[in-house]
Amino acid sequence: MRTRNRQTGTLIYTGSADDFGLDDGGGDTRWYNICDAHGSCVGHRTRTLALAFSASPIDWCEPCAEFYRSKK
Repeated sequence: MRTRNRQTGTLIYTGSADDFGLDDGGGDTRWYNICDAHGSCVGHRTRTLALAFSASPIDWCEPCAEFYRSKK
């Protein structure tokens, strides 16, 4: 799934560890968010958590957070 984030304007990809070829951490990180602009990623146990975090990359992507803070 791909969404454009309203806070930063960046594309955020949400998908399973298998979708991205990443380790699922024994089930602890079965779902991921990836910031397309910066390559930052964060893993989650559930799809619901991953979808919730996709709406706020400033909480897990440091370059997005810096950009957002500089706009204030």
